[in-house]
Amino acid sequence: MQETLALLVKLQGLEITLNEARILHGEGAELQELEAQIRALRKQASEDALARYDRLARHGLAVVEVKNGLCLGCCMSIPVGDVNRMRSSKAEAYCPNCGRFVII
Repeated sequence: MQETLALLVKLQGLEITLNEARILHGEGAELQELEAQIRALRKQASEDALARYDRLARHGLAVVEVKNGLCLGCCMSIPVGDVNRMRSSKAEAYCPNCGRFVII
């Protein structure tokens, strides 16, 4: 799961950079390079993770951090037991409240 999260974090960063570049620079070679990198990352991700990521990304960030037991996406507390299971890879790293991927 950690590899998937790392991949999705990288994908999210590139998509944000691509959107900002479109706003600032319009179309160009830089955008085509970013799009190629995004396509390559998407090929590496599993279909399930990518479908969930795309659904969440339509409404904002799909991957967020957990700080002090709080999901930084929805600002709701994640039970300590859930956080511990996520850390030990016994549970998938999703916020039980908003469903976002979380980085512990």
